[in-house]
Amino acid sequence: MFLVDVNKSPQSAYAMFGTQKSHGDEEILRAQDIIEKEIARCPSVEVLARRVAMSRRSFVRRFKGATGNAPRDYIQRVRVEAAKRHLEETSQQVAAIAGHVGYNDVVAFRRLFTRWTGLSPSDYRTRYGTRTAPALVKQRRRAG
Repeated sequence: MFLVDVNKSPQSAYAMFGTQKSHGDEEILRAQDIIEKEIARCPSVEVLARRVAMSRRSFVRRFKGATGNAPRDYIQRVRVEAAKRHLEETSQQVAAIAGHVGYNDVVAFRRLFTRWTGLSPSDYRTRYGTRTAPALVKQRRRAG
Protein backbone atom coordinates (compact mmCIF):
# COMPACT_ATOMS: atom_id res chain seq x y z
CA MET A 1 0.00 0.00 0.00
CA PHE A 2 1.26 3.48 -0.82
CA LEU A 3 0.21 6.32 1.46
CA VAL A 4 0.83 10.01 1.07
CA ASP A 5 -0.12 12.18 4.01
CA VAL A 6 -0.44 15.72 2.73
CA ASN A 7 -1.21 16.95 6.24
CA LYS A 8 2.15 15.69 7.53
CA SER A 9 0.83 14.00 10.64
CA PRO A 10 3.35 12.51 13.06
CA GLN A 11 4.71 9.11 12.11
CA SER A 12 3.65 7.69 15.48
CA ALA A 13 0.04 7.75 14.26
CA TYR A 14 0.96 5.12 11.65
CA ALA A 15 2.95 2.91 14.01
CA MET A 16 1.32 -0.25 15.25
CA PHE A 17 2.44 -1.47 18.61
CA GLY A 18 3.94 -4.95 18.37
CA THR A 19 3.32 -6.95 21.51
CA GLN A 20 6.92 -8.20 21.75
CA LYS A 21 6.33 -11.85 22.50
CA SER A 22 9.46 -13.46 21.10
CA HIS A 23 11.38 -13.25 24.38
CA GLY A 24 10.56 -16.73 25.75
CA ASP A 25 9.93 -15.68 29.39
CA GLU A 26 6.88 -17.81 30.26
CA GLU A 27 5.76 -15.73 33.26
CA ILE A 28 5.96 -12.49 31.30
CA LEU A 29 4.12 -14.09 28.38
CA ARG A 30 1.35 -15.04 30.83
CA ALA A 31 1.25 -11.45 32.10
CA GLN A 32 1.04 -10.13 28.53
CA ASP A 33 -1.83 -12.52 27.85
CA ILE A 34 -3.66 -11.28 30.97
CA ILE A 35 -3.17 -7.66 29.90
CA GLU A 36 -4.51 -8.29 26.41
CA LYS A 37 -7.47 -10.43 27.49
CA GLU A 38 -8.50 -8.20 30.39
CA ILE A 39 -7.85 -4.87 28.70
CA ALA A 40 -10.84 -3.01 30.16
CA ARG A 41 -10.24 -4.24 33.69
CA CYS A 42 -6.53 -4.90 33.55
CA PRO A 43 -5.10 -5.61 36.99
CA SER A 44 -2.52 -3.33 38.57
CA VAL A 45 1.17 -4.09 38.21
CA GLU A 46 1.15 -5.39 41.78
CA VAL A 47 -1.71 -7.82 41.03
CA LEU A 48 -0.13 -8.91 37.74
CA ALA A 49 3.09 -9.72 39.59
CA ARG A 50 1.18 -11.84 42.11
CA ARG A 51 -0.76 -13.62 39.38
CA VAL A 52 2.49 -14.77 37.79
CA ALA A 53 4.03 -15.58 41.19
CA MET A 54 6.66 -12.83 41.39
CA SER A 55 7.48 -9.92 43.60
CA ARG A 56 6.58 -6.55 42.11
CA ARG A 57 10.22 -5.55 41.82
CA SER A 58 11.24 -8.76 40.00
CA PHE A 59 8.19 -8.58 37.77
CA VAL A 60 8.91 -5.00 36.67
CA ARG A 61 12.57 -5.81 36.02
CA ARG A 62 11.81 -8.98 34.04
CA PHE A 63 8.93 -7.41 32.13
CA LYS A 64 11.08 -4.51 31.00
CA GLY A 65 13.93 -6.85 30.13
CA ALA A 66 11.65 -9.12 28.09
CA THR A 67 9.52 -6.53 26.28
CA GLY A 68 11.56 -3.34 26.40
CA ASN A 69 8.64 -1.57 28.12
CA ALA A 70 7.71 -0.97 31.72
CA PRO A 71 4.47 -2.85 32.53
CA ARG A 72 2.51 0.38 32.90
CA ASP A 73 3.68 1.67 29.50
CA TYR A 74 2.89 -1.69 27.91
CA ILE A 75 -0.65 -1.61 29.32
CA GLN A 76 -1.15 1.92 28.01
CA ARG A 77 0.13 1.00 24.57
CA VAL A 78 -2.09 -2.09 24.33
CA ARG A 79 -5.09 0.03 25.32
CA VAL A 80 -4.21 2.75 22.80
CA GLU A 81 -3.94 0.14 20.02
CA ALA A 82 -7.38 -1.19 20.93
CA ALA A 83 -8.75 2.37 20.95
CA LYS A 84 -7.20 3.02 17.53
CA ARG A 85 -9.05 0.01 16.11
CA HIS A 86 -12.33 1.24 17.61
CA LEU A 87 -11.79 4.74 16.22
CA GLU A 88 -11.04 3.31 12.78
CA GLU A 89 -13.94 0.86 12.64
CA THR A 90 -16.80 2.32 14.71
CA SER A 91 -18.62 5.56 15.24
CA GLN A 92 -18.69 5.18 19.04
CA GLN A 93 -18.06 8.33 21.00
CA VAL A 94 -14.56 8.80 22.39
CA ALA A 95 -15.85 8.51 25.97
CA ALA A 96 -17.38 5.11 25.22
CA ILE A 97 -14.17 3.90 23.59
CA ALA A 98 -12.14 5.15 26.55
CA GLY A 99 -14.35 3.12 28.89
CA HIS A 100 -14.16 0.07 26.63
CA VAL A 101 -10.35 0.05 26.81
CA GLY A 102 -10.22 0.67 30.55
CA TYR A 103 -10.18 4.42 31.12
CA ASN A 104 -12.85 6.07 33.25
CA ASP A 105 -11.24 9.51 32.91
CA VAL A 106 -11.73 10.67 29.32
CA VAL A 107 -9.33 13.60 29.74
CA ALA A 108 -6.56 11.24 30.88
CA PHE A 109 -7.36 8.89 28.00
CA ARG A 110 -7.13 11.73 25.45
CA ARG A 111 -3.80 12.84 26.91
CA LEU A 112 -2.34 9.31 26.78
CA PHE A 113 -3.70 8.67 23.30
CA THR A 114 -2.12 11.89 22.05
CA ARG A 115 1.17 11.05 23.77
CA TRP A 116 1.41 7.65 22.05
CA THR A 117 0.04 8.58 18.61
CA GLY A 118 0.75 12.28 18.21
CA LEU A 119 -2.94 12.87 17.38
CA SER A 120 -6.02 13.41 19.51
CA PRO A 121 -8.61 10.61 19.29
CA SER A 122 -10.89 12.88 17.22
CA ASP A 123 -8.09 13.79 14.82
CA TYR A 124 -7.12 10.13 14.54
CA ARG A 125 -10.69 9.16 13.64
CA THR A 126 -10.93 11.99 11.10
CA ARG A 127 -7.83 10.70 9.32
CA TYR A 128 -8.25 6.94 9.64
CA GLY A 129 -11.90 6.28 10.46
CA THR A 130 -14.43 4.44 8.31
CA ARG A 131 -15.71 7.63 6.72
CA THR A 132 -12.18 8.44 5.58
CA ALA A 133 -11.32 5.05 4.10
CA PRO A 134 -14.39 2.80 3.76
CA ALA A 135 -12.75 0.48 1.22
CA LEU A 136 -9.82 -0.18 3.55
CA VAL A 137 -12.10 -1.08 6.46
CA LYS A 138 -14.10 -3.46 4.24
CA GLN A 139 -10.84 -5.13 3.19
CA ARG A 140 -9.78 -5.51 6.83
CA ARG A 141 -13.13 -7.07 7.76
CA ARG A 142 -12.93 -9.56 4.89
CA ALA A 143 -9.33 -10.48 5.76
CA GLY A 144 -10.07 -10.83 9.51
